Amino acid sequence: EQYVRISWIDRSEIDRQVLQNALQRWITAFVDAGSMNSGRNFGGFLVTGASGSGKTRTGIEIPKLLQLPPGWKSCYVGTRIHSQAEASSPLDLPSYKKAEHLLDQEAEAERKMVAMLLKAYGVSTPTALSLQSVLKHIKECEGVLDFETMVLYWHIDEVHRDPSFCTHLLRQLGNFMAAADSPFVSNRILIVPILT
Repeated sequence: EQYVRISWIDRSEIDRQVLQNALQRWITAFVDAGSMNSGRNFGGFLVTGASGSGKTRTGIEIPKLLQLPPGWKSCYVGTRIHSQAEASSPLDLPSYKKAEHLLDQEAEAERKMVAMLLKAYGVSTPTALSLQSVLKHIKECEGVLDFETMVLYWHIDEVHRDPSFCTHLLRQLGNFMAAADSPFVSNRILIVPILT
């Protein structure tokens, strides 16, 4: 809500058509059950740059630049990784390596995703809500009806504080989006992460 009145500042380095084409590919994969055989059909936006270069603001503005199919709804959820203490493997540790493909870490990424989304909607105490329930709650909060399809732009700021979590999160989201019984599919929510 605090960013609603911020107007777009044109940045020549951002190609809006490339962003729109990527979103359209993800929408097509989400709608067409035949192409949802791989999590690689889905993705998100990564905004990189030096400190103070406008990454966070660009992440906030990206959803305003994109057009959705008629009848689709959208919402923006802004979250951030607050401190190194929250990180599962900070990048500045000398022992940091590429995140391995471990099921328990992907399950932890899902748990952290649920907690971050709940916190964005004012639920700060840990709960045992399933991802299915959280997504349903988000649609209710946003005034989106059950039968309507929605794009959830999930902006995660300060991703450099926990690159391992972000790696596992993106893997888990790809798995969810490709599964026919996914809570995202059953709730008609296409999630598009924006990492800054």
